[in-house]
Amino acid sequence: MTIGFLLNTSEPYYRGGYEQRALSFGRALVRQGHDVCVYTSCPCDETVEGIRFVRLAPPRPYFNARGVRNGWADILFAFDILKLLWQPGIRDLDVLDVCATPFIHLPFVAVVSWFRRVPVVITCHEALLISIPAYTRERGNRNPVIAWLFTRIFILLYRLGMGLFCRRLANSRGTFEALAKEGYPASGIVETGIDQETYNTQPPEPLPETEPVRFVFCGRLTPIKSVDQSLAALFPLCDEPRAFHFDIVGDGAERSRLERMVREADAEKWITFHGQVPDETKRAILAGSEIFILSSPREGLSLATIEAMAGGCGALIVNDPKCPTGALDFVRHGQEGLVVLPGVEPMRTALRLLLRDAPLRLALRRAAWQTAQAYHIETQAEKLAAFYRQSCSD
Repeated sequence: MTIGFLLNTSEPYYRGGYEQRALSFGRALVRQGHDVCVYTSCPCDETVEGIRFVRLAPPRPYFNARGVRNGWADILFAFDILKLLWQPGIRDLDVLDVCATPFIHLPFVAVVSWFRRVPVVITCHEALLISIPAYTRERGNRNPVIAWLFTRIFILLYRLGMGLFCRRLANSRGTFEALAKEGYPASGIVETGIDQETYNTQPPEPLPETEPVRFVFCGRLTPIKSVDQSLAALFPLCDEPRAFHFDIVGDGAERSRLERMVREADAEKWITFHGQVPDETKRAILAGSEIFILSSPREGLSLATIEAMAGGCGALIVNDPKCPTGALDFVRHGQEGLVVLPGVEPMRTALRLLLRDAPLRLALRRAAWQTAQAYHIETQAEKLAAFYRQSCSD
């Protein structure tokens, strides 16, 4: 098959969860004999590991100073998509897989699909309708009238964009169920996979009791990730008899505020900010950790959690029953990890339990490592190609 991916930001030019999807799937699909092209924002046209990257737009700051999506950059990219109307080779695609986030660009994709007769699958990382009021507030629209107006506009744009496509793919079971409730049911579920080198080859072993319990987070340091909640939950535990250490891997607009929180709590001894690190360093940190903390209340899938599980970490995840996290696909309470309600106190209670109960930590880690075996990228790429064949032949 000749497969295209369309998204505004993709690795290796940007770092992030859905940014990793096109590159990881692309490499696996190329190994399986498919021709893969990624239409995105990048410095130039180039081939990376067999994947052809096509520059639709120059690199842009797609996140603003507050760490939320830059709406102007998203709008500009939406118009850049119209370049596909005369892009050579677009008619040769068997399928164009379009990231549905952010949704502003979907009507532009529909124009290209109609004029160039390209079958389109939109990949939904989240069902966003219920989150649009929060989505509006995140952009600084505090005035009630303006917030109401923008919320209505975003809802109309979202409904318009989602309604233009019949081939929808969910990247988690939670998203699949939420899309159905919204009235935009997906045709299937294919979760993102992880590369072989991410896996520890052996199941986790207990760590020496003399060492601190290692908690870890990997991801963007933006408001939606709620790393401040993790810190607030951990600070009072610094006086526990069993020592701990919290490694924070990643960078973003929130980093300076989080570092200030740590200084003001006099907790530098227990917290390390690693910043953006090479993949090899990240894997080494995960391999030496025990519990991955996912405190964000809204996650489509959380590839970072699967990577941590493959490295031998159990998980502590926050789940809002009104908007379930996609991490519930692979983290079951009491098996691969602990699932808690939003808020500092539920997190602190779970963290205290994990800190004191070494057998529980080990049991969670071993179950998490075993569950992660189902998410090898080669297996997931085969499922994705099968979905493309089936949906585009209908």
